[in-house]
Amino acid sequence: MDILLALLMALAVAPPEPAPDPLGKGFLGVTVSAGSLTVSSVSPGTPADLAGFLPGDEFVRVGDLAPTDFTQVTAHLKAFRPGSRLKFVVKRGGVELNLTARLAARPASADYLTEMFPP
Repeated sequence: MDILLALLMALAVAPPEPAPDPLGKGFLGVTVSAGSLTVSSVSPGTPADLAGFLPGDEFVRVGDLAPTDFTQVTAHLKAFRPGSRLKFVVKRGGVELNLTARLAARPASADYLTEMFPP
């Protein structure tokens, strides 16, 4: 019986990943210090975490954008759909690094916090 159960579990097909919301907005999962481009925290399990972002990283480029403030970064990320791959250049310890993240769906709470407490 145990062998049959193990065999069935091994043959079971995992359900497909749900398709991204075609109206969704991209989300990275970092916070920055007010008025800066320096990452202050990276939320665990987010695209930023999976891509290797660390606190202290400074945004240099986001795709083809060379941002001057984080509101530009947020607006640029929101222009991409969840599941999009986006290249980033960050400065870490004086060295520029290339990182690539697959954006997640932007939670509604992220927009609420931005509206209530603009960066």
